[in-house]
Amino acid sequence: LTKSALDPSPFYWVTKQSTVSVINLNMTPANPALVTGGSGQSTLKGTVIAQNIIRQVDFNALGGDFNNFMKYIPIVTLYDSSGALKAAGLVIPDPTCFDEQGANNRLLEESIAAGNWSGFLSAFGNCVGGWGYEIRGLSAGEVYKAVLTTPNYPPYDNRVTMGVAGSTVTLNINMDVEVGSGATLLGVVTTTNSVTISTALVTLEAPGYNNGDAKSFTTGSAGEYKFEGLPKGTYKIGVTASGYSLALSKIDLSGNTTFTRNIALRVAGGTITGTVRAAASRERLSGVKIYAYNDTFNVLNPSSELSLHKTETSTSGYYSLEGLESTGIYKVFAKAPGYFIASASTGMIAGVRSGIDFQLVKKPLDVEVFARRVGSDFEFTVLNPGDFSDGDAWVGGSPFVLAGSTNVGNGFQEQIDSSGNKILVLKYPVSDLTAGTDYILHIEAKAGVTIAGVVNKNDVVTKEVLFGLNRSGCASQGIDDIMLGDDSTGDFGHNSNQAPIDVTGANDSALGVPAGAMVGVSTYVVPALSMCQQTAAAFTPAAAVPSGAFVSDVYQVTLSSLSFTNKGFDVKLAYDKSASNLTDIAIYHYNSTTAQWEAVSGLQTIDPVKGTITTRVQALSTVAGLPSSHSMKAMVLGGTYVPNTRYRIAASGDSGSFAILRPSLAGAAYSGSALKVFNFPNPFNLSPKTVSIVHGGATTSLPTTGTVIKYELPAGTNGPVRIRIYAQSGELVDELDEGDKTGGKYYYTTWDGKNGKGVNVANGVYFGVLSVPGQKAKNGTFKLAVVK
Repeated sequence: LTKSALDPSPFYWVTKQSTVSVINLNMTPANPALVTGGSGQSTLKGTVIAQNIIRQVDFNALGGDFNNFMKYIPIVTLYDSSGALKAAGLVIPDPTCFDEQGANNRLLEESIAAGNWSGFLSAFGNCVGGWGYEIRGLSAGEVYKAVLTTPNYPPYDNRVTMGVAGSTVTLNINMDVEVGSGATLLGVVTTTNSVTISTALVTLEAPGYNNGDAKSFTTGSAGEYKFEGLPKGTYKIGVTASGYSLALSKIDLSGNTTFTRNIALRVAGGTITGTVRAAASRERLSGVKIYAYNDTFNVLNPSSELSLHKTETSTSGYYSLEGLESTGIYKVFAKAPGYFIASASTGMIAGVRSGIDFQLVKKPLDVEVFARRVGSDFEFTVLNPGDFSDGDAWVGGSPFVLAGSTNVGNGFQEQIDSSGNKILVLKYPVSDLTAGTDYILHIEAKAGVTIAGVVNKNDVVTKEVLFGLNRSGCASQGIDDIMLGDDSTGDFGHNSNQAPIDVTGANDSALGVPAGAMVGVSTYVVPALSMCQQTAAAFTPAAAVPSGAFVSDVYQVTLSSLSFTNKGFDVKLAYDKSASNLTDIAIYHYNSTTAQWEAVSGLQTIDPVKGTITTRVQALSTVAGLPSSHSMKAMVLGGTYVPNTRYRIAASGDSGSFAILRPSLAGAAYSGSALKVFNFPNPFNLSPKTVSIVHGGATTSLPTTGTVIKYELPAGTNGPVRIRIYAQSGELVDELDEGDKTGGKYYYTTWDGKNGKGVNVANGVYFGVLSVPGQKAKNGTFKLAVVK
């Protein structure tokens, strides 16, 4: 844009009698060919078929607001080979159907405003052009990952290769066929005496679902609720109703199946009150966050989600937690910045339980620092420089020794983050690092000044951060506040109960803690998390799977100064979108006893937009389950969890290594001498399904619209593997490139039932031929039967 493109003509806002300057911008490109397909640019377009983009229950909840309707519009998002977001486009009805001045457009707007469902359907029924999208200005020849998301369907995921400059590539998507209708969740809300409750508010949320917003439903006259079109994942159901305590429930959903979860609400007959003061000054503290949950329920129902009740202290330091059950032992916590978290336990009664007071003790300062590799530098970010009066920093080998280290204190630059807070950033050149060597950033920060205004030279806080050429990022942080389980949105866009590896958002990997999952070993010891990201090639001991199976780095997680309950906690890892697809990725854990990578059991929730998978695990070293002999398992005393005092000193931490792998490439041991290959289910239809498999000693699942192919390679049979699918006429239908494989293992992959052009094949019998060096084609032949 140039100055001549600006028009500072005034615009008069009649109702307020005020004047604003309007800048008119001419957005017509100087060279339209750059957008429409010339000079190395190409276009992606297509139609989208989806019968349930918005359902009547969704329409009824719009409240006459057209903006709420826009939340249901599908979005096609494109990522390049590095996983970076490159473009996005709305899927909209044929624009000719909704001309701004046309009758059909007026019918749409009026039907939404009036809540007229039949009029809304008529508006779209008059549009014969269907729904579609068009994204211009894409790089010719580029391979993009296309992800389509909309609240009433599971996500669609596919790759598309752009044509030559000036060309248009068509990608048509039938959501009803290619991803299916999704899961349905329904149930009834009642009292504990089985009396139905109408007008109860039921909310549903899961990582990545509905753009992170909870979806809600108000129960009908019979207490019923229903959610449809849900993608595979672990969901949290929340239910509130006047006069009853908040209820939470967790459920795993998968496939195009209906799940039922009835929820009984308990009468809210209890209240806890108290005051919060500073221990040293006895000053009453305002704005202190107060949390409470029923720990008796936690002990008796370890797999259930806990209802976390929250409030804040008033200006007089007083708080009141209402809506609690009148039975059970409640744990109550007080959290304020700069103080140790205080806790208390109290048995509940019907009425008010008063006098649950807290005196908060100041805790030692900590340097909040995160490390990540950015291009040719390692970038270190200190989030809280305002807590310190001065400081210095050095870089040296691990373990750190001051002698021979490099002083980098003057390299920190002051910046302002997106929230307006002052931070310090140090960029250390990668070229100064040696391969195979771990380094330490050693920070010594002076904690402040005395009352007299003189710096206390002896009050120094030390922090060390691990980094190196084979590490993409590391974070070491106290998690005392995260352990409270508050899953509302906190700093940097993460939930308050999530400890991220990278606060910038470049990597969304994090550890999440539900309420009641961990117990601190002492009031004055801050539980800690260390999370480091390392390349798979540098992981030791060497990975027992082909390097191509990894679609993420290896994340090494260590927790210390805490005890685990039976609830488990969440591990969320980021994966490489360009090297994976939604039907062939899962979180694996390295079993140091068997020296094998094993799939973490239980459902794993995929967020295709952020590129993350979340799964619940228990103790890190024993991901399959928390045995009673585990040295960090919390003890039960008087109906509530307490720290494990028996092993507190002997076992100070627990560690584990996680990564996202492609199950089809993560081969497990095979001792047979013959090449074997077969598929299941067989016969099979082309509807979405989830197939359970036992692989690498763990049960996992592979979603597919077709069938799962298992092949077993005898020892010594190494090299590139390809599976070709032929029609009975001998015509090549599709080819699966499995990459290089190692013999003595078995593998799984999926065929989606489509030909090389992405079109569903017809009913009939097909032949598969697996080719691998050193084996005859007839040994790798198998039969597939498609029955729609």
